[in-house]
Amino acid sequence: MNPCFKVLIVSFVIFFLTRTVLGSYNVTLNIKYQENQERIRELIKESETLLLDVQNLGNYDRIKTITDNSDMRFNDNNVVNVSN
Repeated sequence: MNPCFKVLIVSFVIFFLTRTVLGSYNVTLNIKYQENQERIRELIKESETLLLDVQNLGNYDRIKTITDNSDMRFNDNNVVNVSN
């Protein structure tokens, strides 16, 4: 066998093996990317829900109603509004 032919055969084998391995790795990366994107969407939704809960819990009127309905004293100096 001609040495050039051997080099050509080895080159083709290496090329196809590399292409197969990198293609498989690319598919794996795409799957992980899609999973991460889904997780990000879930976390954004959860964050928005928690932000809404914080806004509702810290509502001035809600605090005033709770203190009026119980034996607590309402002090305006102790109520602080926190906003983003």
